[in-house]
Amino acid sequence: MLTSGLSVFFENAAGQVLEHPDGYALVRHHAGKRKADDLNTLVACTGRLLMKRSWHRVLDDQRHMAPLTPDEKQWVLEKWYTGQTDRPVYIITAVVVPDDVVARLSSRQMWNEVPPGIFEYHTFTELEEAQGFLMDLAEELW
Repeated sequence: MLTSGLSVFFENAAGQVLEHPDGYALVRHHAGKRKADDLNTLVACTGRLLMKRSWHRVLDDQRHMAPLTPDEKQWVLEKWYTGQTDRPVYIITAVVVPDDVVARLSSRQMWNEVPPGIFEYHTFTELEEAQGFLMDLAEELW
């Protein structure tokens, strides 16, 4: 995976939002506990980066992410998915699933509640596969 040329747009205890030179947001989740609003802020900053750059693609590296709390799930469902935070109308996300089985299950349960047609999720177990998917997608769009 290309690591040179990445610039950090935002970082907190939940993770980093990076600007990838290939035209997508790269979200890297940190391991360990988060404060109550850290994930919400990380997600909101991802939306701001996408809007700033007019991007619609995200590589969401959840490999080290701790399980989502009920409050985090509720915020994502009520604020992010409904568009109450700044974000593009349509987003294509390549998700590298969490290594932690409980975290993987909590993410998957939340995705099942997403209304169809708003977000497109593609899950991967390897980072390189997810990046390849986004690069192939970019070639199709150009």
